[in-house]
Amino acid sequence: MPRGYRTAPLGSLSVPGPLYSLHVLRVGYSQPNPDGSCRADGSLTLAHGGPLTVLVDTGG
Repeated sequence: MPRGYRTAPLGSLSVPGPLYSLHVLRVGYSQPNPDGSCRADGSLTLAHGGPLTVLVDTGG
């Protein structure tokens, strides 16, 4: 594995790290609709532990 990368098992909502830890606060989703369109919303993730605390909201 390349240096500086950390992995976690699928389904894990937390990934601890030496400088920052990641916590998924809300899991995103994607669902097909009967008309062929798609309903989706992104994840909400908190990165903390280092000099910054960052909230990443990929939702729309």
